[in-house]
Amino acid sequence: AVNRGYLTNVLDPAGKLYVFSSSCTPVIYRGDNYPAEFQGNAFVCDPSANRIKRNLVFDHNLTLNSKFDYENSEFLASTDERFRPVNLLNGPDGTLWVVDMYRGGIQYCMFMTSYLRRETLERGLDKGVHLGRIYRIVATGKTPAKSPRLSLETSATLLGRLSHPNGWIRDTAQRLLVERCDRSVIPELARLAVSGADSFGRLQALWTLEGLHAALPKGFDTAGSAPHRQADQEGAASNPSNAETLRLVNVEPNLVLEAPTLTADVLDACLKAMDDPHPKVQVAAIRVAESLSAWNSAHQKAVQ
Repeated sequence: AVNRGYLTNVLDPAGKLYVFSSSCTPVIYRGDNYPAEFQGNAFVCDPSANRIKRNLVFDHNLTLNSKFDYENSEFLASTDERFRPVNLLNGPDGTLWVVDMYRGGIQYCMFMTSYLRRETLERGLDKGVHLGRIYRIVATGKTPAKSPRLSLETSATLLGRLSHPNGWIRDTAQRLLVERCDRSVIPELARLAVSGADSFGRLQALWTLEGLHAALPKGFDTAGSAPHRQADQEGAASNPSNAETLRLVNVEPNLVLEAPTLTADVLDACLKAMDDPHPKVQVAAIRVAESLSAWNSAHQKAVQ
């Protein structure tokens, strides 16, 4: 019961859609329940076709490319025409959570053609409402982790969570630290941002410092704060996450303005980043340098 299913460019001879017709809620998988090759993959819902697609994402110079992961199949598909996945989320247990609207008819009245109305009534898709549900998709070889009660944990414990392999845990720990406005953790955050063993923890610590309006830690280095390198579509090494670190400096001038003595370190880091082989990092470094050039004379003297 697909709208305009009678047109030749909508359904193929086997009755499958040629393209996504209602793609929505893309999400990048950042959990720790699936195998390593799922990290950074993009998942997209298509409620009109009762399916969820998995795309492999590649960083390529200044753009992102992707391709479908499976030939002639999907990551998740259902023969139940009421299965309507409309939202995807990284869950606290490391899995993907799916919001299923579970409803036969999902078209606005203005799009309800006579063809679609007939198909809907013949299949009884106008019946069975208020039956939405939430699924989680679990890896077959690994038990999902138990969801921690992060709101009950101390700030010191939350600091350790910033290096957790599950992105949901990292993000939630960061949010709680910022909401608490507990500035006593700033020295430890600065240490983690500069010399933490985990690359994602270093970057997460920098953004937590930003949320607390703290100064950049002494010894800040764009290369040292970036997550692991990933291969682009041609297999060449790239490190676009350095650009994320530089973007943090550019969007939050308070990181530098509150500690003018550190601006020379920031400038030095930007100069080093301009030699990075990845164009995205070079562009981000130039943008930061442009922002620094617009400071008032007091801060410019500090740089000198």
